Amino acid sequence: MSAAMIDRARSGSTPANVRWLAGDLLDPGLPRADGGYEVVTALSSLHHMPLRAGLARLADLVADGGLLVVVGLYRPVTPADYAVGLIALPANWIAGTWLALRGRAGQPDGANMPVKAAQATLAEIREAAAELLPACRLRRH
Repeated sequence: MSAAMIDRARSGSTPANVRWLAGDLLDPGLPRADGGYEVVTALSSLHHMPLRAGLARLADLVADGGLLVVVGLYRPVTPADYAVGLIALPANWIAGTWLALRGRAGQPDGANMPVKAAQATLAEIREAAAELLPACRLRRH
């Protein structure tokens, strides 16, 4: 996450057991809880780093018996990928209109937030997840 994203997150209501860190996830010196974290989440961020290295690091941060939740992007290449995108168009239009009516259209979180197109395909993500996280459940929504 960028420093601006961390600042924005800190400005909201944060439970006592949540710690916001700004740094490179792939840096082994980035602080972590002893034994790992009960829950590790990555929301629209995995595509900003090398896939296998990012997944491996995220998995390493999870405590035994913990949960890793990744909600991410993939590069569409198959007819099914494009069909899912087409089906999502009405919902995306409705959400965009709702945000626009609330004055939050465009980049609602600021122009300083990093934006990057996904490079890995869903098949590549499935392959990496099966290799690095054998017990994972991967779903496309």
